[in-house]
Amino acid sequence: FFVVDFSNSMTIHEFDPAGNFLAQFTTTSCTPAAPSPNDIAYDPINDLLWVVDNTPTVVVPLDRNGVCQPGWSFASPSSNPAGITFNRNTGTLLIGSSGRISEWSLQGAPLAGGFPFTPPSGSALLNGIA
Repeated sequence: FFVVDFSNSMTIHEFDPAGNFLAQFTTTSCTPAAPSPNDIAYDPINDLLWVVDNTPTVVVPLDRNGVCQPGWSFASPSSNPAGITFNRNTGTLLIGSSGRISEWSLQGAPLAGGFPFTPPSGSALLNGIA
């Protein structure tokens, strides 16, 4: 299991199924840097971890050993990305942000999928996509 330690920015922790700590790595050395990751998703097709950060607004893939792969800066149609998941059916990413779930290619191109959504109350920052 890979977990974002939100209170300790830039740290990803790895655990085995019994909860034993295995490793940790940071995302500050990635290109672009992700100093405060908000969410993480696993891509079983490419065996990558995808990290989204809203300060700065970037998406960074890492291999399962924590080695950064080239990422991309997040742009319109969404802002303030905070949630991410990998869609196995399409091989794309769904990213939650302010008032929108948007679909992206693995290379960072916005796609036609996704939808706007504003909850009836509370914050419109959408994260925790599964």
